[in-house]
Amino acid sequence: MAPPNAKDYCNYCMKTFGRENLRSCGRCRYCSRSCQKEAWPTHKQGCNTKLRDAIADDPDAEAMNNALSKWVNAWKLSLHSWSYWSMNLARRERDYLPTSVFFVKLTRRWDTQNSAQLFRLTEGAVLTREDIIRKMHQVGAPQDSIDSWTVRGNDAVQIAVEAEGFLRFLWFSFRDADDRFKREPTRLADEMAAQWLPYLKNAIETGDTEAHHSFIENLAMDLIVAGVEL
Repeated sequence: MAPPNAKDYCNYCMKTFGRENLRSCGRCRYCSRSCQKEAWPTHKQGCNTKLRDAIADDPDAEAMNNALSKWVNAWKLSLHSWSYWSMNLARRERDYLPTSVFFVKLTRRWDTQNSAQLFRLTEGAVLTREDIIRKMHQVGAPQDSIDSWTVRGNDAVQIAVEAEGFLRFLWFSFRDADDRFKREPTRLADEMAAQWLPYLKNAIETGDTEAHHSFIENLAMDLIVAGVEL
């Protein structure tokens, strides 16, 4: 079976419709006007028309931006899974999603042309919204963009990718967020939230965009070998 392609998914509800059934806005695709409308407060921060115009006369910046776009497109679906595991929602209060952001920081690699390996992971964490606002100030984001970024749905998971002075945002909705908050916490979920970073770092280093499919099994085996009772 062929692996899922990011172009077949709605970028808001994350359901598969096939690219021919999705409407496009830049590099993003939506299954309906409703999903596009719900995504807009966040999507407009990553809609790159103004950015492309601003860096059109800077070949180095344009090349870096293009490389980041290729990397994000390769990793988009995988990052959704890693962000969910890092947050361990069963342990969180209901206001956790609107105030938290899954964050990864990257540095450019020059030893490969593989889209999935164009960058190396140097940092990863779940940060507060205030942390991301500070980063937006650091990269020179206009205040109106920062103000509008803070307006988003309570059930949207936000992903921020920082790389070489650029800041990109991804997001997806949790239609069943209430159920996820009410689930009984488990030891395995706790370990996933505590140990996802080295597994993701290794996946990005090797360009394995499908590693999220085997993460749970691999972590469980490592824990069993280490004598951890699940």
